[in-house]
Amino acid sequence: MSVALSLAWQVQGEESKPDERWPSWISLWVWQALVDYAPELTSVLRLKWPNDLIISDKKLGGVLVSQFAYEGRTFRVAGIGINLAWINSQPETFPSTDLQSVLGRPVDRFQVIKRILEETAHGLQTAKDKDLLDTAVLDLRAPPKPLGDATGK
Repeated sequence: MSVALSLAWQVQGEESKPDERWPSWISLWVWQALVDYAPELTSVLRLKWPNDLIISDKKLGGVLVSQFAYEGRTFRVAGIGINLAWINSQPETFPSTDLQSVLGRPVDRFQVIKRILEETAHGLQTAKDKDLLDTAVLDLRAPPKPLGDATGK
């Protein structure tokens, strides 16, 4: 079970200029959504610059952001993927984990999606305060702290 969704929004004027910080900001909002859903993730969930969500050196998910023009309008699209519960182990060449294994309890997919949508909408509304966002992203690059056995699969 996973979350795989794409969010698209139109940008205009100064906003439409390419900005390499967008992937990090979207990752920050997804990070916040996951921490709101499960506060025990606060000290262990990290960003692998610029767009992977990592717990104990294993990938929990990621965010890809692109920008394109269509019929004279400019759009940004964020693709968001989160591993919620793996049925089969992943090979060691691609170490990954899932939220259910880390939390040790079932995960409510719809609540995770709801938090991602709410946090992203809020982030887009406040994106004009770019200095604040940059500071928050840098804070998430600090080394993680252990959360019991958060190794996942």
